Amino acid sequence: MWKVVIVEDEDLLRNGLIQAIPWQEMGFEVVGDTDNGKKGLELIREKNPQVVFTDIRMAQMDGLTMAEKVAEWNPDIRLVFVSGYDEFSYAMRALKVGAVEYILKPIRLEEVKATLRKLAGLLEEERSRRQDYDKLKKLEEYNAGQMRQELYRSVIYDSELIGKETGGESQAVSREALERFFEVLIVERGDFASVSMGTDYIGMMEQDHAFEGMVKAAFGEELEYTMIRGSACERILVFSDREEEALLETLRQVQALSGKWELEAAKAEGTAPFFQMDSGTVGYGREGLHQSYQDARKAGQRRYQEEWKRFFAGRGEPAEGGSFISYDREPLLEAVRSGSREQIETEYAKLEEELGNQKIFSHMHLILIVTSIFEGLSKLPEEIGRIPETSGNPMEEYQRIISSGKRSEMLAGLKEYCLMLGDCFGETKETRMQSSLKRAVGYMQQEYGNEQLMLADVARHAYISSSYLSMILKKETGKTFIEYLTDIRMEHAKRLLLETEMKNYEVAQACGFANATYFSTVFKSVTGLSPSAWRREAEIKD
Repeated sequence: MWKVVIVEDEDLLRNGLIQAIPWQEMGFEVVGDTDNGKKGLELIREKNPQVVFTDIRMAQMDGLTMAEKVAEWNPDIRLVFVSGYDEFSYAMRALKVGAVEYILKPIRLEEVKATLRKLAGLLEEERSRRQDYDKLKKLEEYNAGQMRQELYRSVIYDSELIGKETGGESQAVSREALERFFEVLIVERGDFASVSMGTDYIGMMEQDHAFEGMVKAAFGEELEYTMIRGSACERILVFSDREEEALLETLRQVQALSGKWELEAAKAEGTAPFFQMDSGTVGYGREGLHQSYQDARKAGQRRYQEEWKRFFAGRGEPAEGGSFISYDREPLLEAVRSGSREQIETEYAKLEEELGNQKIFSHMHLILIVTSIFEGLSKLPEEIGRIPETSGNPMEEYQRIISSGKRSEMLAGLKEYCLMLGDCFGETKETRMQSSLKRAVGYMQQEYGNEQLMLADVARHAYISSSYLSMILKKETGKTFIEYLTDIRMEHAKRLLLETEMKNYEVAQACGFANATYFSTVFKSVTGLSPSAWRREAEIKD
């Protein structure tokens, strides 16, 4: 229901409007009424209606003065003036404050109903526009957040990206997102190893979802950061700011939260902190972001190493007999996400090299390393909403791999699983890419006559970023956005030249060219003939 306030000093007329009009049937609700402009202004500010019916001449404050103040406070409120004064000056002032209608007394009910129908249409149209705008804004914010998240992910995981520039529209986004001070925090659930023992795939997914919600709740809405999913029950938080001191202040707030977690853990009979957090150093730009992640990861590895030493020392086994393996599984997981067998082979070779260079405590130690990697792999299908048909139950796959008697067989089984998941990601990405491209091309075919059509417009309609649209167009067609759009426009131009009597300038306008001369130039560059010559030659062939 649209809310209505009535301000009218004639009690009979005011009550008559309230009683005689079927407000609810027409989508309106009278939420208040009063007999003078001063009270009316207070009532309008209290109720914040969409529509105000008001007289012009009233005690204490006239309707026009009240309406001018309302327009200053909320220009979206629709005003309908009801008056027995048909003087031109009143009508002009009413128009200046945005009057929708100026109804003269004596009032006819049909005129009021017609005004309400008009108002309902205007208000519904405005609401629809606002909803479209909100959706578009959310989509743009989501795309910007996704681009920033993917950018940060690529920088922290791939040192080769440091110093490189991306192309197209994403270059400006990348530059803006990276011209900042950074610190990376890796937050994980401290008791995950114990609570995940014996948990199946669905259970681990539920734990991971719950953990992300807990992290968001713990850090609150006041702290700004970009969250990147690491392994299960592990999140990488990228804090950034243009001013180093502002970032340091944010980090002081984070440290205060950390102290609170430790205190709560100590109260809980000395159990480990629910959140374990490792932080990197503050750095600037690409190099600073990548280095901060590396420092945070190394801090976690040092903490794990100490825990392992204490574990083996407690079992009476040599604590210094080997080094704790420092292999970071994230590049391997990213390679699987890429769907590229070549990248998976490369990263897996690095794993085997690490295992060859470092001493392993025992066969159990190797099982724990493989378990850690598999645990990360088991989460990946959730990201694409698909479990590979050939994979079977993840826990059965896991048991098959770690049950191998030989180290080489165990590693071969893990590699096979990595490649199988990679193929699944590759197929899914290909399907999604084709779907996105189909939406984009369909929109281009629909809007080719719009001379203002831009890459960003098409990307928005396809629900993808501009840089991603440029990439898939180039990959699938070998053309840039402008080249592909020009091809579409030229095909339609040929059709219009062949099937209609439209003049060249009319064809140009219909195909999105504001300038007929430019249209002729482009047409000739594509076909080798001017539009007129092409039409004549086509008619001769027919």
